[in-house]
Amino acid sequence: MDQNESIKNMCVIDIINSSNESELIMSINNATKQVISKGIVFSKSEIIKYCREKKASSLNIWTKQVARNLGALLKQIKRYKKLCELRETDISSESELRCFGTFYDNEKYQNTNFKINFSQISCGGSHLVGLSDGNIYTWGKNTYGQLGNNSLSKELIPTIINIPSCKYISAGFSTSSFITTDGKIYSCGATDNGRLGIEDVLEKTCMIPTKVKHDFIATKICSGSTNQIALSDDHHIYTWGSKYYCGMDTNVDIWYPTKILEDTKFYNISLGIGGYHMMVESLAGYLYTWGHNEMRQLGFDIGKGTSQNEFKEPCCQLPTIVESAKDLYIKSISAGWGNSAFVSYDGKAYICGRNVRGQVGVDPGSCKINELNVAYVEKFTCLNSLLHENIEKVVCGGEHCAAITKDGKLYLWGDNSYNQLCSDTPGCTYTPKMVNGPSKVLNVSLGTSSTFIQNEKIEK
Repeated sequence: MDQNESIKNMCVIDIINSSNESELIMSINNATKQVISKGIVFSKSEIIKYCREKKASSLNIWTKQVARNLGALLKQIKRYKKLCELRETDISSESELRCFGTFYDNEKYQNTNFKINFSQISCGGSHLVGLSDGNIYTWGKNTYGQLGNNSLSKELIPTIINIPSCKYISAGFSTSSFITTDGKIYSCGATDNGRLGIEDVLEKTCMIPTKVKHDFIATKICSGSTNQIALSDDHHIYTWGSKYYCGMDTNVDIWYPTKILEDTKFYNISLGIGGYHMMVESLAGYLYTWGHNEMRQLGFDIGKGTSQNEFKEPCCQLPTIVESAKDLYIKSISAGWGNSAFVSYDGKAYICGRNVRGQVGVDPGSCKINELNVAYVEKFTCLNSLLHENIEKVVCGGEHCAAITKDGKLYLWGDNSYNQLCSDTPGCTYTPKMVNGPSKVLNVSLGTSSTFIQNEKIEK
């Protein structure tokens, strides 16, 4: 019997054995907590059956308060059951890569036929990581050894590096991280604040993929500016790096992956390439955010653990539930550089945060302005300009954003100083514009000033 089954059985036994109103309320509330925190799957009909039997055996134990708490439990069971039905496994297809924007030092990316079928692309501050058949390719700037090629030399085209077979990748602002097929994490690049999770590295750079010490099987990893976050196969989250953004009440940097929110299980994680804030979605579908909040990129004004970072800017150190998203069924999440977005299962996109270049999808002139004269949107707001589409996911980049529809169309908006919106029109736009392409868009990765589009490969 697995742990979840054991917890479920204990909750049911507690409900059956409750001898008074107080015990029954406590047992029902505990079952509700297990649905919310761990995604325990209860049978709604069984719970109703046991409670009916309890009500029939003793009217004194069945009160209005008990009925209200049972109603709350049944509501959570119904919500989680619907969420499980909505979630589905991604279907992979062969893809072709198109590149737009700046490479580094204002050098434009070229739409070169790399003849590599990338299953995943991850864009860092000025470098890229690609995954193809378990092999890792890197290219771009290499100031901190983030290409993992045992040098500080840049690469203009995808170049394979030496690492065991991998299944997931993440490029941070100055780091690269890889998850091997057996769930081990390797990292390279800048080492400040313990952001690589490699405790024995004393140099400022780590030029080869180096194994991170951890005791869990990793399934997903996201890298930001000074931190990383990983998701394990048993749905727990681990963070490391700068003390301000790890989701802990600490005054020291975290040098190795450390579990947070131990009593809650999670489904998805996000941390932007140049970002200092994190988004996580629990297994039960609730959104938590924490970290830098000067642009209200966390989706709320203040929260538990609100303090200041090293620059005296607003910072929420502890993970906090985003109340405005509690009644929505969340499909995907994306944390960018100063902004955040999520998509609900009814195809609507919600976005908040920094909007100086129109990256939140509304006119900056209609937004609030902070003390730095920067426009921002203070809470998650439905992107009305895309209500006519069924949105699959939103991706936040540096100062531009992308949305992919259910039928594979791509929309871009925000900064276009380097043609990262796939257009020659200079400046920026706050209205999402559809990008024409050769075929269905499978995925998109955004850098600080670049866009990488994976189109479905057309057989010739």
